[in-house]
Amino acid sequence: MNRKRTDTREGWPLRFVLGGVVVVVIAILAAYGLQTGAERQEGESTEVERSLEDWARAEATLDDETRAGAYAAAAEDGVAPEAVTVEIDAPAEAAPAPPEDVDYFTAEDAYLAGDYGEASRLFTAFAYHHPEHVWGNYMLGLSEWKRGDAAAAEAALRAALAVRPEHRKSLLNLGRVLMELGRHEEALALVERVREAAPGDAEAQRLRGRALHNLGRADEAAAAYNEALSLDPQDAWSLNNLGLVLIEQERFDEALAPLARAAELAPEIACAQNNLGVALERAGYLALARAAYERAAAADAEHAHALASAERLADRVDDPELPALDLAVLAGSFAPAVEDEVAAAPAGECEEEAEAAAAEPALEPDGEVVTADAEGIALPDLD
Repeated sequence: MNRKRTDTREGWPLRFVLGGVVVVVIAILAAYGLQTGAERQEGESTEVERSLEDWARAEATLDDETRAGAYAAAAEDGVAPEAVTVEIDAPAEAAPAPPEDVDYFTAEDAYLAGDYGEASRLFTAFAYHHPEHVWGNYMLGLSEWKRGDAAAAEAALRAALAVRPEHRKSLLNLGRVLMELGRHEEALALVERVREAAPGDAEAQRLRGRALHNLGRADEAAAAYNEALSLDPQDAWSLNNLGLVLIEQERFDEALAPLARAAELAPEIACAQNNLGVALERAGYLALARAAYERAAAADAEHAHALASAERLADRVDDPELPALDLAVLAGSFAPAVEDEVAAAPAGECEEEAEAAAAEPALEPDGEVVTADAEGIALPDLD
């Protein structure tokens, strides 16, 4: 039987091509695997180097105790030191350099020039280097108060009192600051310390009156102002404040004499002129009231309301039934009403004079401003 012979050579080209393709694919994959492996190894090496560099920098900033603790923890966990992750706080900001020392009188010159910000800066430096200098702390307190920072003024004045607990000026001015902050009971307690130590201190009596007035104890405040005036009849601020209490009590005729005296003694105090105008107007003396309002506006441009009051009265006339009133005679007739005799101040103990500072307003019945005691403090005599 004849068999048909199969010629295997007929499919060889196809097999050859397929084999070649397989070889090429294997070669490409092998080459890619080698390349990615090398890149991965290079990347890992770079990360290791970077980690070691970061660790070295961090490790160098650690103190010995922290470093030893980190190594001990790493050893317990079987971790190499270079693999330890340590959290390191950001470096603390450097403390500001202390201020340079300054001369007391350089700081005082800034205060006298009215540059209270600069005076505060200079007295801060002075107090830093001379913390036991009572006047340095005291003047820092005044500077802070003048520039409007009552809280800082309180701190500085308390520092002065820490050096000398019975320092009169610091006690009285801290009382003023506390009144500005609305802490009238505390202020009264400080003023009482001065008054008890020196019953003849007219300024302490006046400030006692302010504190009592602020606490709503008007009759006691009027008595305190009268006591202050028995000690110092020339105290225009006590006269003004007494007049204000009487105005608030609607005792306008009684307010005229102390306010006329205050305006006569210190015509530059605008609030005293304004308060005199209020009392005169309420008592029916409109022409005299208008003149007092005009003097108040002339004394201080910030008293624009006084000028408005004067203009409001321009076309009004006095009641013809009112008796004539001579303000000079009225001012000379004033005498403080004191129930008990108050000891006079020993010579040289109450030589300080007051200077005007920020005013304390109260409302008139018609909504205008009546200003109470606004005195400040003179500079100290250094001892």
